[in-house]
Amino acid sequence: MKATQLLRRIAWTASFVLAVAVLLWSMAALSGWITRSELARDAQQRLHSLQTDSPLWRWSPRTPDDLVAGRAFGNAHLLTGIDGVDSVSSSGTPFDLGLPLAQPVDLLHWPMLRILAKSSSPGRLGIIWESPGHAGCLVTDAAELSNTSNDILIDLRQLHAQSTDPARPDCPLPQAATTLRLRPIIPAGASWLLKDVQLGAGARIAAPHGASLALSGDAMHASAQWDAWDSIGPTPMIRLPSDASAETLLQLRDRILSRQPGAIVVPHRGLLLPKAKMDLPPWLGWAVCALYLALLLVAAQYRAPEWAALVLILLGPLWLIIGLQWQLHPSVPAIVGFLGAIGFAAWREWRHLGVAQWRWFGQGTQSWLWPLALVVVAYALVVAFGDRHLHPLPWRHVLLYLAWASLQQWLILVVVMRRWENWGWPAAFCVLVTAATFGLLHTPNGLLMQFCFLAELYWAWCFMRTRSLAPIALAHAACALIVEAGLAGPLLRSLEISGRFFL
Repeated sequence: MKATQLLRRIAWTASFVLAVAVLLWSMAALSGWITRSELARDAQQRLHSLQTDSPLWRWSPRTPDDLVAGRAFGNAHLLTGIDGVDSVSSSGTPFDLGLPLAQPVDLLHWPMLRILAKSSSPGRLGIIWESPGHAGCLVTDAAELSNTSNDILIDLRQLHAQSTDPARPDCPLPQAATTLRLRPIIPAGASWLLKDVQLGAGARIAAPHGASLALSGDAMHASAQWDAWDSIGPTPMIRLPSDASAETLLQLRDRILSRQPGAIVVPHRGLLLPKAKMDLPPWLGWAVCALYLALLLVAAQYRAPEWAALVLILLGPLWLIIGLQWQLHPSVPAIVGFLGAIGFAAWREWRHLGVAQWRWFGQGTQSWLWPLALVVVAYALVVAFGDRHLHPLPWRHVLLYLAWASLQQWLILVVVMRRWENWGWPAAFCVLVTAATFGLLHTPNGLLMQFCFLAELYWAWCFMRTRSLAPIALAHAACALIVEAGLAGPLLRSLEISGRFFL
């Protein structure tokens, strides 16, 4: 009998370890698939822009804050116009308007600058650019400004730029310009309304007609290939290793685009087909949000069964995260849906399940020491793979993350795991499902998904023992902040999730 029990325990343990390994692999595979899809979409859009003479970079300022520093550099002041930013000259001397660059721009391969603007009086337009390792370059007479013309097309290859450094008089067009400014010269009291700026290649071609490079091997080997390669001709195409992880793919992409931001970076070896960027209409997101909120109201009104309530609760966060709606400019409908899910979950807990099966604060030191043990593991990872000198974080950020960690653990442990427990599933299965859900809420950051999955396996076990939420939330916040202060960068690409992971 004892031998049978031992074999059964070994079988259960082996099955649990196998399930953990499969879930870890699945998270890495999901991260890689989403990342390749995102990189392929960007490459298709770049190829389409190249073939159709569409701009690769575009600025459409509507308020002064849409320009660098939110002001003009010189004797002029900015106003919000009807369909652009109006700059009014105070003294008639030149002033600069900086175009914000999230990354360098390629003026060599994409040299066609189109400006939609309107001047109240005749004048001239200058252009300034800067690139790493080179002095600033100035073109004083790039175009004439007229109160009758709204469309200015400038071929940067035809301009003669002057260097701001007399020791280096040459000013070639850079592949990676880090600064791009417009310098209107208009009389005092005159205004110049800037509506739109576009930067394109200016040539309709069938495919990239520059050099092509296929990288292979691990990140170090692929980086060495890239460093040793000298592209000749416009618009190079770089193919990334087909078996690279999501972190490696983005690391190589960032390395390539920092030096050649106009390159087409392809995450596979197959045929690349051009595809125009298709933004979904805003009403569609609000329609989905309205439908989702309506389902939550129906579920609240008619007391939907627990399995349906759990599905509806998770749909909101998963739409925001896995749907890549949390970006540089997050989707407002998805955020409203997320808040609706949290509100419905709180109402459901208060109305149906109550708080009898858990508490916020633990009783005794053990309920605090067990969850906080992972803080030592987090710091050990920082010592082994990161920077031992933790970077200071603002106190406001620390407090906000503590609140955010508390919300996450309440959703995962109280709302999700307790339902699986109430349905009578084995404890090991409840822990696995709970940890996997927590990992998915960090999609598509593959390594972060895996770390969170493993951490939640332990914290879910701690919650089963103590039923105390605050110690786990504190441990979660402490581990995340330690990793952010010392590990993000060396081992983790970042702690960003959803669409922000690709920035």
